[in-house]
Amino acid sequence: MRFTFVVATLSLVVASVVTTVLVTNMLFGAGTVSSANTPFEAETAVSSGGVEGIIQGDVDCGKNVSPVDSLKVLRHDAGLSVQQDEPCPDIGTVIPTGEGIPGPQGPQGDEGPAGPQGPAGPQGEQGQAGINLWANVRSDGTLEHGTAVSASRDSKGDYNVTFGQDIGGCAAVATIGTAGGGITNTNARIYAHVPGSEKVSVFIFEDPTDPADSDFHVIVVC
Repeated sequence: MRFTFVVATLSLVVASVVTTVLVTNMLFGAGTVSSANTPFEAETAVSSGGVEGIIQGDVDCGKNVSPVDSLKVLRHDAGLSVQQDEPCPDIGTVIPTGEGIPGPQGPQGDEGPAGPQGPAGPQGEQGQAGINLWANVRSDGTLEHGTAVSASRDSKGDYNVTFGQDIGGCAAVATIGTAGGGITNTNARIYAHVPGSEKVSVFIFEDPTDPADSDFHVIVVC
């Protein structure tokens, strides 16, 4: 009976020692280079035997297996937070077979030269022409400058300016102004309208019953 008890006790001790050795080798043992699938490949490592591959158990991507790896695994199993440095993945991350951990992004290349300029687009429609119908008329009815073909004074304060085109649908605007040595009546008022197809009538007066002569300018807007 005593012999049986001693044998059983020795068996338990041996099993405990074997279990301790296995766990210690698993958690703290030297790195073993292996080509087995593993999600913790930071970069290719070399074993003491000169074989390139992946270090099984290198959970912190330090290129070796150390007590730090074991502590991180134990903390993860206990539900505690585990800090990992980039680009090493978090413990428990599933990486598809054959894919390693992505390395740091390389520097951006220089920007290439600009491409050639494209052909010019079609020319747009021509805009409306500016004002080209105008005249500077002296107080005696003489055409001083402008695109009008003639000017005349029919009576005091009554002028006509003629253009060489149909302006029946246009508007005329006149102002008192200097036109080369004539009379400039700054107190006078002026009125212009288009009574026909080519002529602008201009009336200058100081009051409705008192016509006045003056140099003036006239433009026609179509």
